[in-house]
Amino acid sequence: MTGWILDDSLSVFPSAVVTGCHFHLGQSVMRKVNELGLKTIYTSDQEFALHARMLYGLAYVPAADVPTQPPLRLFDPQCLP
Repeated sequence: MTGWILDDSLSVFPSAVVTGCHFHLGQSVMRKVNELGLKTIYTSDQEFALHARMLYGLAYVPAADVPTQPPLRLFDPQCLP
C-alpha cells in the first residue's frame, strides 16, 4: 500500500504491520501451484482450489491464531488425490 490508503489504514489499525500486499501474495500462491505442476489439479479439483485460495485469507488471521505446523501440507504431493 502506498500514500493515503496506507496512512488511513494505519490510523484505523495502528498496530498493523504492513509487510506485503494481498495481490502479490495471490500471485505468489499461484506461482507455487504452477511451479509444483498442480495447475491441472487446481482447475479440476474444487476442494484443492478452495484450500489454495484459503492461503490468501491467512493474511487476515492474527499471527497468534495461525498454527505453525498445519495438519495438512497443501503442496505435499503425498496429500494430493
